[in-house]
Amino acid sequence: PRPPPRPRPPPPQRRPPDGAPPVVAVGVPVESSAPPPAEEVPEGDFEIPLGVADVEREGSDITLVGWGAQVHVLSAAAEKAEAELGVDCEVIDLRTLLPWDRATVEASAQKTGRLIVSHEAPVTAGLGAEIVAHVADRCFLRMESPPLRVCGYDTPFPLVHECYYVPDELR
Repeated sequence: PRPPPRPRPPPPQRRPPDGAPPVVAVGVPVESSAPPPAEEVPEGDFEIPLGVADVEREGSDITLVGWGAQVHVLSAAAEKAEAELGVDCEVIDLRTLLPWDRATVEASAQKTGRLIVSHEAPVTAGLGAEIVAHVADRCFLRMESPPLRVCGYDTPFPLVHECYYVPDELR
């Protein structure tokens, strides 16, 4: 005979019992050459809706998707691409990774026909692979070129070489 099933833990609460809001921290490069630009922080409680991306910059030629500190890198790359190449980039900040906003990314990729996903993690088995696979599956006939990932390398690295590992606006 099988042992009885273990009881399931209760589902996580949206807020701790004391009412304090949860805090989510994202990774930031340790050896950044420049900190990300300062942004306004609302006073008091505020929430970011789960699964709702933010279109940081409208564009028509290519979609750039990222999250966390990489959004600042993508915005800098978009400005550089427009100034030097005349390429109009749409920049999307996913803001939440699970769930991620499939509809916004799909709509943008179908509009521009091109997609680059960038994150700081290694290229293999990262969320970027899931996003690229989803767009390739759902938007294949509308794509002008294969979706790409610009990510960290598949190798361990010492922090002293982080500036070579983490994607920047030139990569």
